[in-house]
Amino acid sequence: IAIKEAIANGENWIRCHEILTTAQIIDEQR
Repeated sequence: IAIKEAIANGENWIRCHEILTTAQIIDEQR
């Protein structure tokens, strides 16, 4: 169970990181 939770948290962190990176790129393009 702990391993599955860690994997899920890792995927969520990657998604959040991608969203933040995309937001930064959009801000730079403005």
